[in-house]
Amino acid sequence: MPSPRVRFNKNYRLIKNEYMILGNIFNGLWIKCPTYVYEFLNNWIEKEYTVSNMLDECMDVDTKEYLSNMIKTLVGIEIIDYYDKHTPDNKAIKHVTFELTTGCKLRCSHCCVSCGEIAREDMSFELLKQLIKWCEKNGIRSIALTGGEIFIRHDIWDILNYVRANFTGSIEIMTNGTLLREKMIPDLKALVDYISISLDGYDEESVLKIRGPKVFNKVKSTIKSLQQSGLENISLSMVLTKDMITHQNKFRELCLSLGVTPIMRVFTPEGRADSNYETLSPPFKIKNKNELTEVELTSLQNAINFKCSCNLSSKIFVCCDGTIYPCFLTKNEKNRLGSTNDLLDGKLKEAEIVPIVDTIDECRDCDVRYFCATACPGHDRNIFMNEKYRSEMCDQMKPYYNMIVWK
Repeated sequence: MPSPRVRFNKNYRLIKNEYMILGNIFNGLWIKCPTYVYEFLNNWIEKEYTVSNMLDECMDVDTKEYLSNMIKTLVGIEIIDYYDKHTPDNKAIKHVTFELTTGCKLRCSHCCVSCGEIAREDMSFELLKQLIKWCEKNGIRSIALTGGEIFIRHDIWDILNYVRANFTGSIEIMTNGTLLREKMIPDLKALVDYISISLDGYDEESVLKIRGPKVFNKVKSTIKSLQQSGLENISLSMVLTKDMITHQNKFRELCLSLGVTPIMRVFTPEGRADSNYETLSPPFKIKNKNELTEVELTSLQNAINFKCSCNLSSKIFVCCDGTIYPCFLTKNEKNRLGSTNDLLDGKLKEAEIVPIVDTIDECRDCDVRYFCATACPGHDRNIFMNEKYRSEMCDQMKPYYNMIVWK
């Protein structure tokens, strides 16, 4: 068998300093190597050398063994790919989220949409029917129905029955759990596969601060009724606000006691959440480098990752008005992929996957930029595009990552 050629993975990025850091922005894996090693490798890749050609360039056995192990490592963490093992990009949409309504009876202080303050808008049932048929025809694996609060719609049960009858993939509903009438809960088992409930606290007092009165016990009661009806795939989510970020264990303990899966979500300053930024945003403050032991430093070096994007090309978010974005948190004109007409006509644009730190003048030359971004482009947009928020984060995180990454 001929020796394969290699090339850099499309999700590979490079950071230069005294050494070189090669990382993958999707899987978060990275490696630091001497500059000369990278320059040799890059030169050989540009010349389209085979792996055998590269190894033949080595002057001694030790160097050949080092390079061979380096290539295997880089392939393993998807920095480079073998030509003959390279899988063509699969940009097919696999997951679709439908925004059924912007209406909601709660007024959560961290709501990114400001539900209750904006005019309510519902997706038409007839449009949804067309879209569900498209999903089935195009082999979509899963769909999610979200709001606002979907159970505020008077026709929600007609919608759920239609979706189940006309879509064979996985169906998830996202709800705050307060409008589910107990007598209707048994019907859900046949209609949905997963239920995601937002709670944002671990007891009555903590939930009250975010979601208002009587929510905590109502959600607990709803979960119990869902489980009694045979629904087992239930998740409970909490946004990591200033008060909640130090109580994650209490939330996990609550979820364990309820028999549900805990989901932690990052705080994103958009909508009403932006108005309440000072009250809700968790601090960027981290432990001073002088306080770290060698063991802690090693642990942190192993823990940090390079992941600063997600696979936006595999999913779409369909708004009530028919506009389409990669996901809910990327709802801005720059990320607009088209409309439902474009989708049905096969003319929807593909999502561009570019880490936000590569688009901002203050960030694009920073030698730790891919470490301080997150895997959520929507969340990062709201932080990095706001000079105040970005500066606050940078003042804390840049010295921290410089110490960990480059030491």
